[in-house]
Amino acid sequence: MESTEKTFVESEYRAAINEDHRPWGKFREFPVEGVGAAKIITVNPGGELSLQYHNHRAEFWVALDEGLEITLGDRVWVAEPNEEIFIPQGAKHRLRGVGEKPGRIMEFWLGNSAEDDIVRLEDCLLYTSDAADDLHCVDLGGRRITKNKKKTTHRNLH
Repeated sequence: MESTEKTFVESEYRAAINEDHRPWGKFREFPVEGVGAAKIITVNPGGELSLQYHNHRAEFWVALDEGLEITLGDRVWVAEPNEEIFIPQGAKHRLRGVGEKPGRIMEFWLGNSAEDDIVRLEDCLLYTSDAADDLHCVDLGGRRITKNKKKTTHRNLH
């Protein structure tokens, strides 16, 4: 049986975004054909989502606030407000709160998918912090991970 699942291409999705300027300002209209969900995700300072990928969807993110660190493949950067990020299907990615206030990102699922279409590669189960503002967590493999804005170190607890 032939698959009818659509593959989303970044250049095609971006080309379908419409921006309209009005006397009061502007709006950006995002295509909804093939969008499985639209969410606004809020990440607290020091919080982070799993390092993950998806088998059945790509994602398109719009940073709504400052203080959000994006990991996409091997690239890590702090997104600017209104920055638009395309996450290809199967690409490793993560979102982390590095600001002083909670940061929000708007997420569009591009493809027919569900909440369980997530492969977690690294996930912190327990968070603590110390006087140096380092964030400590224990991941799924039992490793202790220390994170700050400059580096990440791993140490096995076993």
